[in-house]
Amino acid sequence: MRTLVLNQAYMPIDIQDWKKAVKKVFKEKAEILDAYTDKKLSDWSALNAPAVIRLLHFLNPPKKTRFEPFTRKNVWLRDKGLCQYCGKFVPLKDMHWEHVIPKKRGGKTNWQNIACACLKCNQKKADRTPEEAGMKLLRTPKAPVRKLSKEKEMVLRLKSLKNNFPHESWKTYVYFNIPLEEDN
Repeated sequence: MRTLVLNQAYMPIDIQDWKKAVKKVFKEKAEILDAYTDKKLSDWSALNAPAVIRLLHFLNPPKKTRFEPFTRKNVWLRDKGLCQYCGKFVPLKDMHWEHVIPKKRGGKTNWQNIACACLKCNQKKADRTPEEAGMKLLRTPKAPVRKLSKEKEMVLRLKSLKNNFPHESWKTYVYFNIPLEEDN
């Protein structure tokens, strides 16, 4: 069972397992706004599993910049699947990790030193810097910042349910200022 979590201003901020929601209620960090009438927490409890809770205290958004995890796929996505030397599209399965500063010269395997490359460009550059190989990067590699705010992530999660909410009461608290479905 899933529980819709609202912030203090009644805006959806998360979807959690009901057990986490119950812990927040018992710690007096949240209140139950609606519950599953057909699902008791246990045989000994008269309390129904929460369907919607509201946090009682304001949560500050995280101040720390959030970066995407450093993975092969995310490097490919950051570079839009293009070889950063010739601009040719490279399928993910054929992508080569290209160390801009070669590992032999102290180059690290991180966002700032890895670029997507095709086999031909990777072999041409070899263990040299781009300047030594007579090649130029299309873009200087850097860590991509997560573009979606917590609120936008939540809207996408709710939209993915396509109004097939686990509990009817969710519709009261979920609203969008954008259409849920594309009009044909």
